[in-house]
Amino acid sequence: MNILDLAQGVKLHDHAIEDIAVDYKNGQITVQLLTPDLKPLELQIEDFSEFFIQNHAPWGRGHYISWSDLQPIDGNHYQLDLELNSGDRIRIVFSGSQQ
Repeated sequence: MNILDLAQGVKLHDHAIEDIAVDYKNGQITVQLLTPDLKPLELQIEDFSEFFIQNHAPWGRGHYISWSDLQPIDGNHYQLDLELNSGDRIRIVFSGSQQ
């Protein structure tokens, strides 16, 4: 699924993060998820400019998304913020010209 499809109503609450692959050279991030009904879902993020991830687990270990937000930050970029049930956060800033 294209990441901008999130803006059209797909919610990530209770999706499990299975894997995150970063292709730094090509500016791509692939997030492998498992939906609440156990179906695999892949998010493709192209042309990322920032990627931040924590792995402190202040609330205990966990890999489920408890909160997500996708916002435009200027005319050309979006910011995706995720908070996991572990208390860790993930932030990705990427170009709005997704395929």
